[in-house]
Amino acid sequence: MKILVFSDSHGDRQSMVLAAERHRPDAIFHLGDCWRDAEDVSCAFPEIPLYQVPGNCDWGMSDLPDVKLVSLDGVKFMLCHGHTFGVKSGYSTAVSRAQREGADVLLCGHTHVALYDDYGGVQLFNPGSLGYGHTYGLITTQRGCVTCSVRTLN
Repeated sequence: MKILVFSDSHGDRQSMVLAAERHRPDAIFHLGDCWRDAEDVSCAFPEIPLYQVPGNCDWGMSDLPDVKLVSLDGVKFMLCHGHTFGVKSGYSTAVSRAQREGADVLLCGHTHVALYDDYGGVQLFNPGSLGYGHTYGLITTQRGCVTCSVRTLN
């Protein structure tokens, strides 16, 4: 299974469309900061399931949960933007929550800096910022095994 991961798109819908055309994913995750960008891409690719959470720039979305748990292909993902966990100061609070939730992979954005690492048995993946750095994530899964990679649109 292929999953595209976007965060902090900040109006760059065209890059999301290009990435979706390039990779033809089975699902798309949007980790916040421009909710409407993800909705527009979902309209362009209605056959691809979209899972998203709001970010700190998604005004008017405060009634939506800031964390979403999604299980796909034997992998449990915890999606969050990261601002409510203070990820700009470190990931420990978000990782602790992911561990409590039994997540295999913690996905977050907010910092605009791409990162992929293992923290206490949880894979942490931040795809960076599509809107400011033109980076996004590609996750491949196969029977519970996960590979994450940061991609750049030129």
